[in-house]
Amino acid sequence: MRSAACTLRASISIKSRVYTTKTRKNLLQGNPDSQTHRFQVQATSCNTLSKENSSEGRIPEKTANLACENSDKHRLRDFEGSTQRNNRRFKKPSQKADNILLTSRVQEGFRAEMLENCMNPNVPKLDSLIIGLCDQRKAEDAVLLLENVEIRGCFPSRECCAALIRELCRAMQGDRAYCIVSDAFKRKRRDTRYLNVCVHAFCKAGQFEKAEMLVEQSIYWGCVPDIITYNSLIAGFCQADRVEEARLILDRIKEVGYVPDVISYNTVISGYNRKAMLSHSLKVFEEMVRNGISPDVCSYNSMIHGFSKAGKLEDANKLVQDMMARDLVPCDITYNIILNGLCKSGKASDALRLFRKLKGLGFSPRIITYNILIDGLCKAGKSNDSRKLLKEVEERGYVPTIITYTTVMNCCFKSGKIEQGLMVFSEIKSKGYACDAFAYCTVITGLSKLGKFREASACIEHMLSRGIALDLVTYNSIIHTFCKAGELEKALRLLYDIESSGWISDVYTNTILINGFCKAGDIDAAYRHFEGMIRRGCVPNVVTYNALIAGFCKAGKVDIAIDLFKKIQKKDRITYTSLVHGLCKAGRVLYAYNVLLSCLKNHIAICAAAHDEVHVALYKSGYYREAGKLKSVIRMTKIL
Repeated sequence: MRSAACTLRASISIKSRVYTTKTRKNLLQGNPDSQTHRFQVQATSCNTLSKENSSEGRIPEKTANLACENSDKHRLRDFEGSTQRNNRRFKKPSQKADNILLTSRVQEGFRAEMLENCMNPNVPKLDSLIIGLCDQRKAEDAVLLLENVEIRGCFPSRECCAALIRELCRAMQGDRAYCIVSDAFKRKRRDTRYLNVCVHAFCKAGQFEKAEMLVEQSIYWGCVPDIITYNSLIAGFCQADRVEEARLILDRIKEVGYVPDVISYNTVISGYNRKAMLSHSLKVFEEMVRNGISPDVCSYNSMIHGFSKAGKLEDANKLVQDMMARDLVPCDITYNIILNGLCKSGKASDALRLFRKLKGLGFSPRIITYNILIDGLCKAGKSNDSRKLLKEVEERGYVPTIITYTTVMNCCFKSGKIEQGLMVFSEIKSKGYACDAFAYCTVITGLSKLGKFREASACIEHMLSRGIALDLVTYNSIIHTFCKAGELEKALRLLYDIESSGWISDVYTNTILINGFCKAGDIDAAYRHFEGMIRRGCVPNVVTYNALIAGFCKAGKVDIAIDLFKKIQKKDRITYTSLVHGLCKAGRVLYAYNVLLSCLKNHIAICAAAHDEVHVALYKSGYYREAGKLKSVIRMTKIL
């Protein structure tokens, strides 16, 4: 009897798994009655099986009925959510697990048709799909998915709509994004929060016309914009440096019956200050006070920053006093702005004294405050003070950033203290900081300026061996170092690396190489590179021409130098000096005299050595009249 009962349970378990698999398929196809059907089928199969077994006499009828009754109870508990042993593998997944699965399938590249294989759509699931498709740059699939689920009455969240709008605008489909938003407004989504999200998304994508059109049309759709809507427009215009249009939005707020708040005014003030339009920002600040809007700490910080940036430190100090008179406590950002203004104005010592005074009054500086002071002291050439401040940072328990160390290291190299600079560089590496390309370039440039090309080359090799990602500026610095060291083959190899890495060599890269060839005496290679540079569409600048003119004059090919001189539209003092020196060296004194006169007439000041060289050459060649005229012109130029 016991073995028969076990056989009966095994048969029921096998059949229940078969039916459970089919039911799972029905559930994935969206059949809500499949759970009930599953229970009924399993109960019927159990009763049929018990009758067959009892009629054949293999087990008593009472035992079979008891088994069926127990099986029914098990199936009922499973229907109510219990986890039976034979059905654990086929338990319905949670909504969270389903959403995670959908997100992973999107990442694998599945298209929008996968929604047909999911259960009833829900907002988190829809958000996962649409945001995933937008991340994959598949705006078409995301729109198709949105259209399919909206028919079923499921609408995405506001954040999801914003992601879709940004992706469509990025794909230059701003009109389509606007149509989707307008259709949603015409149907159900008529709340102001949804409008604000859409306006912010259009502004972030740079589609300001669509954003303004949406605000105007929303009133006709029964959705009234609020002050946050207009603040989003103002912030978008200011971030795009279109401050005047933001100012018009500020005036429009009053026309529609709203009162601009402190955020509206602060955004416009900050926009004007970013463009160094201090008088305009001051007018907006005064208008805010006049309209009864009390400025907050952010308002004063923006104005203090504007005055400090303009070098008007006394006016900035007056604003701090006015701020404290209004019972507003300056924050650490306020003090950082003042200290930065002093450092930018060349008053690093005053900034340091003010910093000590503020610390005595209870000001607790952060690492950014130390970075400002260290940078100011380094630019003022006070490397010892910057090193002391760096030690203070470590003693106070702060962790200096890589920017802090790089700033001090750069100061040491610029002031000629190579050993201190290398000590800072070693300290960076010993403390486990990941040295970036900028840190290495600081060391390489410092060593190159001091003529230590071997050490600079070793540093370059070490950087390249570590596989540090280089940008074009870094490549230019390294190529310049190799050219100064006379290692032109390595410089050319790096040029090929630039092109193979997907970068496009700019005019600075090519000018560095041309100058390197000229200094090495290979003027033909320099000119070939110059012609190739023009063929690639890279326009040479005056520095490029200056390098070639100096190179051809040095090689004695003055006629080619004159031809290049005539092609330059805007010449500088180095252009005239190089050609004058080359002409005097080649014995073409009268031509050098005429070039120098044209230089003086154009009010371009060249070095006194060039004046003396032409004057002496005229006397030696017997051109006494021209020499006297040149001397009087030079004297008159000095007086003027």
